Amino acid sequence: MKLHLLILIIIMLTCKNNSIIAQRCDSYVPSINKAIENEQFEVAIKLCKNYIDSLNCIDYNYPLAFAYIQLKEYDKAIKACNEYIALTQNIPDDAYKYRGIAYFGQEKYNEALADFRKSENFDKEFDAEIFFYKLKCYLYTTKFNELIELSTSVLKSNFQNSLLNNNSQLEEAKMLLFYYRGQAYFGLENYQMTLEDINKSISIDKKKVIADNYRLRAYCKEVFEDLKGALADYKIFKELSGPRADCYLGQLYQEMGDHIVAIEHLNSCLTEYPDYLYGFQSRAEAFNDMGDFVSAENDASNFINLCLKQSDISGLENGYNLRCFIRGLAGNYKKALEDYPAALKIDSTNSATYNFYAFALANLDSLEKASYYVQKSIALDSTYGKAYFTRSLIFVKQNKYEKALKDIDKAIPLLKKEQSYYYNMVLEERKRLKKIR
Repeated sequence: MKLHLLILIIIMLTCKNNSIIAQRCDSYVPSINKAIENEQFEVAIKLCKNYIDSLNCIDYNYPLAFAYIQLKEYDKAIKACNEYIALTQNIPDDAYKYRGIAYFGQEKYNEALADFRKSENFDKEFDAEIFFYKLKCYLYTTKFNELIELSTSVLKSNFQNSLLNNNSQLEEAKMLLFYYRGQAYFGLENYQMTLEDINKSISIDKKKVIADNYRLRAYCKEVFEDLKGALADYKIFKELSGPRADCYLGQLYQEMGDHIVAIEHLNSCLTEYPDYLYGFQSRAEAFNDMGDFVSAENDASNFINLCLKQSDISGLENGYNLRCFIRGLAGNYKKALEDYPAALKIDSTNSATYNFYAFALANLDSLEKASYYVQKSIALDSTYGKAYFTRSLIFVKQNKYEKALKDIDKAIPLLKKEQSYYYNMVLEERKRLKKIR
């Protein structure tokens, strides 16, 4: 345990009775601190409760709350803080701080923020621990602009009036601050600013303490199409964080067209994290790109079931669309139609949903309906390449070969990055059309 946390609870105790009792209160501080320093939190709790009961000294609620927090018994920590706030005649700044930390442990981030602000109102001195808790609260409640504003103001002041009393602590604080601000920019999809802040954090982080820096930087490099740079960063991320990184490596190898290596990484990830739903999505896509539709459909179904279990609505829509697409490519057009109503119910403005439905209908020779739905798909997203290929199939069935060829030519540049079974199928269809038109 870091000693600076221990120092925060070593307080000069003042009791509400007479000075003799106050002296007796002070005399028990070393035994509590020793128990906490040795991480004997149960012992510390027992001592605090005994002293509170025997000496009627509420100031022991501070170390009591601290010990409960270390054991993740947050309700009890909050109760100890509430008792102190209700009874003390002193300034309860630390009580609000510890209660905020307990709320944070319960993932009640708005309540935590409120208590951290109350603590700061009583104590104007900069508290780095509260500051970083506030940044995390802003991050987890998606208050990205507030996070950026707060972190930028502290950077400009260079942590003025803080408890950071040496260069090493100051550098560590800056490293964390750039990381959190980078995450906020990432949440706002400002990848250029994300990259700048993450690079600053990494330049300070010589010991590679923050593994997630490399994940974020790799993602930004993907966005800017630096796939080799992204691959290098994902490999570092794997060295630091283990199999969790295999999902990202799998997705990147898939994007690079190496589906076999992609599946190897995804297998590793899902062995370690069997409930990682997006691992199943990525592996389903990799199997689909290889033309292994049985494995792809199985993974898509696993993905859908996990989305239902975890109440991931956005993922669920993607899952229904993915399975519909896989079933269509496999020639199971009637089964493909089964997923359409569920996907449409979640989002009636998704171009992919209408396209996959149209693709199945076209292959079942329901051309009028297929034309209607593929037009809706293109109207929603004119850059969605798969829709042009679907429309070309409809034109072929209507013997409109010139129109079909034009749509194929629109689809190819939009699908070129995929390097997939589907893309190769489009190329083959173009060759066939050139011969028969």
